[in-house]
Amino acid sequence: MSLNHANFDKIRTSPWGAVQHQTEIIPGMTMVHTAGHGGIHLDRKLYAKMPVYMKTTSYSSGGWYEEDCDWCLPFVVFQAEILAQGDEFSRKAIASGAHTKTFLGWHKERAEKWFAAHPVKCDECGTTHKDIENADIEDAICCEVVLNG
Repeated sequence: MSLNHANFDKIRTSPWGAVQHQTEIIPGMTMVHTAGHGGIHLDRKLYAKMPVYMKTTSYSSGGWYEEDCDWCLPFVVFQAEILAQGDEFSRKAIASGAHTKTFLGWHKERAEKWFAAHPVKCDECGTTHKDIENADIEDAICCEVVLNG
């Protein structure tokens, strides 16, 4: 999406320093890059929709999600919106299963809560992937096409 989008407000600073480049993923969700790091910023409206257990991590808070391990949190929550209207890179990240793999790898307890509340039935194996605690992570992502949409 273009940075000239009428409703897109430029972000000048981040927890990682001055913003050098940014991309609107969907309205209210922006990927920012600094000289050395980056992440995702959610505006107040989207941040309010995040489950409480996904609002703060060791590396992220206040609507900012670190790019290495926490970016997956807003991608999991707003997956449908990203698939419907997101930028091409973000849609490809979801299609590849990267957000689900990162979520399960870095945030197993949060993933357990999320999938318990949002069970996903796999078209390939017929399993409902909601009880991540009792499943092997590889089993939980064996049918990532379904977990991704």
